[in-house]
Amino acid sequence: MHSYVISRSDLPYLPVPQATETFQPVPHQTALSICEEQLNGVGLHVRDEAITVTGSGAVMACRWIVHNGTSKGVEGFEPQVIVLNGNTRRHKLRVGFGIRAMVCLNGMFAAERQIGRKHTKYVLRDLEELVREAIHDSLGWVEEYVSYLYCLKTVTPSRQNVNDLLIASAEQNIINSSMIMKVLSIYRKPTWPDYGQGTLYTLHSAYTETLRTVSPFILPQRTIKLDRLFQELLFEGSLALN
Repeated sequence: MHSYVISRSDLPYLPVPQATETFQPVPHQTALSICEEQLNGVGLHVRDEAITVTGSGAVMACRWIVHNGTSKGVEGFEPQVIVLNGNTRRHKLRVGFGIRAMVCLNGMFAAERQIGRKHTKYVLRDLEELVREAIHDSLGWVEEYVSYLYCLKTVTPSRQNVNDLLIASAEQNIINSSMIMKVLSIYRKPTWPDYGQGTLYTLHSAYTETLRTVSPFILPQRTIKLDRLFQELLFEGSLALN
């Protein structure tokens, strides 16, 4: 599929199909404006923006990194918003919120909280309320997740903890056996200073860097399972090896 990167200021120049009784296309800039207005309404602002469209301009994928101007995020784990809008009868208008959010013009769409609306008569009326509710649902979860990551930075796992995590993650198909040594290598010699040295966050970062090589279609499910393992160790003091 031919695609290209575009700036938001260019979106109004893309063609929009005529509406019918059963099909109401939404201009890409309108979809983004509605989403951004709702974000601004709760004190969130777009810090970084990336927009891609198909060659014809009919389908747009947008990814935002957002912030509230005060609270600190964790590098690589900042709140994100993704928008996929296709002015064809095959596509819904979709919006996603979370830490691990990915979107692609081929229809791949992954986020912890997702909403979708068909391009029918009242799509614009409904979209505003759907986005508002989804943002409120997501805010608490994002703050909790960032706090969890900070907790990982304060804990130094034992050698047995590390071994148990490696075994459990392979048994639960989070990583395959060939990835174990790569995770261990990055943990022992972190590739980035932000990973720290010898903490659970260092180990978590070694996993997430290793998992970048897996298909984006399965990455969100694997990282969710990975966090469950770390939370078991962090909050329960043990691992469920099954």
